[in-house]
Order: sequence, then C-alpha cells, then structure tokens
Amino acid sequence: YPSEVSYKLALADFYLQEGRLFEAIAEYSSVLQLDAENHEARISLSECYLRIGNYDKAIETLAIICT
Repeated sequence: YPSEVSYKLALADFYLQEGRLFEAIAEYSSVLQLDAENHEARISLSECYLRIGNYDKAIETLAIICT
C-alpha cells in the first residue's frame, strides 16, 4: 500500500491538474505537515499559490527551501 504521504501527494497532484487549486493547497499542506522536507510538495504548493494570485504566499513557501 502507498504511504500516507505518497497518497496525499498523488491526490494533490490530481487536484492541481484538474484546476481544483484550493483542494490541492489543502493536500500539499497536509503532506508538508507529515514531511516538511518534501520539496516536490512545496514547489507544487507554491505553484498553486501563484495560480490563485497569492504571490506573497508563493514566495514564502519557496523561500523555506532556500534557507
């Protein structure tokens, strides 16, 4: 069986592909609560924030990788 993180990441990716951005944000955030070092989830979460026009949150989300 897939791990909870991999399941949530796959679900979030599906939501992002379908344009269900707020649901994707919720799932990516959930992944990061379980695995704060998951760069794939963090980058995709930032993309969601960009697509909804929340540029500050997108930058904040990505900045964590750089520190």
